[in-house]
Amino acid sequence: MHAHHPHCHQVHGGAAVLDIGGGVGALLALMDDEAVGTELFLRRERSEGTAHTGVWTRHQGSQHVTAALFCELRAGTYWVLRADGSDHLPVDVRGGELAHVDLRTIRSSARGR
Repeated sequence: MHAHHPHCHQVHGGAAVLDIGGGVGALLALMDDEAVGTELFLRRERSEGTAHTGVWTRHQGSQHVTAALFCELRAGTYWVLRADGSDHLPVDVRGGELAHVDLRTIRSSARGR
């Protein structure tokens, strides 16, 4: 079963608006440059459904970073999924906070569209 993730208010890596607080947080995953244009998939712990978002080059001051941004996630533990859909890396998302995970050395986490 595949559940669609609420859309962020952004365009292909442009500025994003996070609406977090209470029991809702967000997740920023740093990715290898080769992942641009693919999607990153998550699965909430003890759930069958997945959420996904695009991987884009984002501007961070004068630098560029390749990242996937999940703008609105219910607080809890999520699994970053491998390309085959299996669990790979757990990430804790807390309400009102932006969680970070660095996947730049984990190349099997992004799936092409």
